[in-house]
Amino acid sequence: MIPIKNLFFILCYSWGRLDEGELVRASLDDVKTPQDLLARLLINGANRVLKDGLDRGYLEFAEESSSLRGKIDFSGSIARLLFEQAKAATFVDELSHNILHNQILKSTVHLLANHTGIDSSLRVELRKVVRNFRDVDLIKLSAPIFKRVQIHQNNAFYAFLINVCQLVYLQLSPDSQHGDIKIRDFSRDEVKMRKVFQDFAYNFYRTNQSEFNVYSERLSWGASGSEQDLSLLPYMYTDVTLNSPGRKIILDTKYYQEAFQSNWGKNSFHSSHLYQLNTYLDCTERTRNSGQKIDGILLYPATNDEFDYKFNVRDHAITIAAVDMRRDSNEISQRMLELLKK
Repeated sequence: MIPIKNLFFILCYSWGRLDEGELVRASLDDVKTPQDLLARLLINGANRVLKDGLDRGYLEFAEESSSLRGKIDFSGSIARLLFEQAKAATFVDELSHNILHNQILKSTVHLLANHTGIDSSLRVELRKVVRNFRDVDLIKLSAPIFKRVQIHQNNAFYAFLINVCQLVYLQLSPDSQHGDIKIRDFSRDEVKMRKVFQDFAYNFYRTNQSEFNVYSERLSWGASGSEQDLSLLPYMYTDVTLNSPGRKIILDTKYYQEAFQSNWGKNSFHSSHLYQLNTYLDCTERTRNSGQKIDGILLYPATNDEFDYKFNVRDHAITIAAVDMRRDSNEISQRMLELLKK
């Protein structure tokens, strides 16, 4: 079980929102579950934007007026005979707090405020936040809504809050017994945490070291054939590529309950994980720079104790390792950096 403060640490890296995370960090002493963590982050974040002033944007309103402002709706004016009354139908842009990212924030806070799985004292704070979003509408959350949010430099802090809101939404599930909504523990969602762990590793290395350029790389199969046949080959992307003039590391993250497979009482590495990493290394070998060494790392979160296994395959140094996400964040950071050493 990953401690709450470490979940916060992982999420901030995963979203690439370290600075914003620090602004809502505050005390996590009242947080006992991952669901409560999301509630606390939204409370702290919403209170901050309320203190700084809610973001505003231009919304278009329709009105009838004798003083012309905005854009004239000629078809509407003619249909309603407004010109004969010395009036016109117009569309007017006005600044408003009732914009999409405020609506998502209020609606998510409202959902958590009425969820019995959230700590009662946190629900009191959540209801207070909802009341303070007076001129913002509640909306029904859906997956496409999050893609429509527009974040820019002046409202960048909202990006962190929308990440939290989206995680809450993704963890909703119908409660078949009572007909209401449950919020799953995202830390137990292996599919979700697999992506979180991958993004954590990617952004950690981008932030905390300068030896390597860090990116996700599309690899070439090196295949030949007809254009139609080649078009059926799936794309192949690395989780993390760390590239320097003398060394390239292909790092593949895995999020599994067990880092080993067992056959007839004998433990071994997951064969599919090794096959995948070996394919990546072979593809990278074909396009490597002259004199550049190509190495591979399979990285797991530790389920029990950390481990390191190292061996060579052809000219590639392979490391299979686990990092204990239950340790102090400084120890986790040190461990992650040590994995890059030869």
